[in-house]
Amino acid sequence: MAFNFLPILTSLLIISVLPFIAGWFLKRSNKRRWKHPFLSWASWLWILGGITFALIWLIGRTIGPFDMQRIGMTGAALTSIASAFLLITLPISHLLNSLWKRVHVPNPGVDPGKRKFLRLGVAAFPGVALGASTAGFANSHQSVRIPRLYIYYPDLAPELDGFKIAHLSDLHLGYFFNLDDLGKVLHDLKTEKPDMVAVTGDIADDLSQLPEALEMMASLAPGFTSIGNHEYYRGSEKAIDILSNSPLPFLRDSGQLFDHNGQQIFVGGADDPRILKHSIDQFMKETITKALKDAPQDMFTLLLSHRPRALNMASILNVDLVLAGHTHGGQIGFQGKPVLETLGQEPYSWGHYRMGDTHLYTTSGMGHWFPFRIGCPTEAPVIELCRGEPKIPVV
Repeated sequence: MAFNFLPILTSLLIISVLPFIAGWFLKRSNKRRWKHPFLSWASWLWILGGITFALIWLIGRTIGPFDMQRIGMTGAALTSIASAFLLITLPISHLLNSLWKRVHVPNPGVDPGKRKFLRLGVAAFPGVALGASTAGFANSHQSVRIPRLYIYYPDLAPELDGFKIAHLSDLHLGYFFNLDDLGKVLHDLKTEKPDMVAVTGDIADDLSQLPEALEMMASLAPGFTSIGNHEYYRGSEKAIDILSNSPLPFLRDSGQLFDHNGQQIFVGGADDPRILKHSIDQFMKETITKALKDAPQDMFTLLLSHRPRALNMASILNVDLVLAGHTHGGQIGFQGKPVLETLGQEPYSWGHYRMGDTHLYTTSGMGHWFPFRIGCPTEAPVIELCRGEPKIPVV
């Protein structure tokens, strides 16, 4: 399958256009300071540096060296993030500068503190933009955390009390997360002694790393994998062939029994709709119905679905637990909550949810294809099933 150059061409466009637009706002907001040679040279170096990184990415992807690709992609991503943040904040800075110009002339009727505030705001917003973009980029490279989540079921079989599931999702093995990183996470997870590994898609953007990754995850505990949209994007035939021949059974529109201490669990795996639109409910209804068609009644049922919207249908079919990923938690959070969900943009995007008797955990993922996170760290959660009533109500 031919490589899709659209991300690189898009990056080149962003890197080329956004700094020019940002420069226009900078000139408009403070013409006198813009004439300073340092700012003029810095702006041109910023543009040329970003284009250079994107070209390194393109050349590396064409001729093969992965290190060249990683350097180019990292530089291009950082430049794009910072340029986008500048473009968002510079209009605000320009507005504040216009207001300052109206009040900077000494006037008994104008508060001197207001003049100072507006003048500081002109410089502060671009500075905050650059700081936020740098912080988000740095945060995206922090170690993967391993949170523990306890989910309670009043009628859980005693044999399943304390059953632990290592939930691995959205590794996006490639530029920003590699097999060495995976090895470190799995080493840390061993201390949790999980009983099952549940992998919910988007494992690798570089499919050459997928076979070894599956072997490594299978060494942690027995378990299952399901598919994500990036497996389709990167070459569905090759990805499905690798997944189908891995030591972790691959579930797509299908399910299997899993035995633990003589008690069985039914594990189903949903397919992915491969689209990013909102109208996926019918698809999810069909794939979940297929995945659970062999599920015995009165048996604990676990559904692996890359898309968290599976909760809507899973609750109708009395699934006990759904594990999902895909959203990366929006990659921006505040006080442990996803910002996009707060704004009503993406339901069930990060955390523990409940609809009726069905529980869902959506992980923020172990990796990402775009290196930016604020308040939404990468994670590999351990889900522990508990018999009894929940001590903390699920919101």
